[in-house]
Amino acid sequence: MTAGDSFLCLGKTVLCIVFRDGTPRFPKIIFYAPAFCDMVATSTMYLGLTLTYASSFQMLRGAVIVFTGLLSVAFLGRKLRYFQWIGIFAVIGGLVIVGVSDFIGTTDTSQYTLNGIITGMLK
Repeated sequence: MTAGDSFLCLGKTVLCIVFRDGTPRFPKIIFYAPAFCDMVATSTMYLGLTLTYASSFQMLRGAVIVFTGLLSVAFLGRKLRYFQWIGIFAVIGGLVIVGVSDFIGTTDTSQYTLNGIITGMLK
């Protein structure tokens, strides 16, 4: 996501240089709030990664699709088509399955060392 944001800023800079009079000027401070929120969200996600399995972490990141769809209906008034709803419910089903597997799958954590946890080399 950071690489995509960087390319957008680079593209905006190129547009401002090429079309000096054609593009509207706006204050750069408007990027501070979204950048701060993205930084907090990323830090929180990686903190959560230390508390769960990598597979669960990746699957739970897919919840963005669900929230994006629901919030676009709630705030933007968009109508989702039937296949979009099917996709949202499929993602919710996958999230439930992976989330439940964290609680069902118990392992003996007594053999884990601090080095193994940090490097991800668990038996």
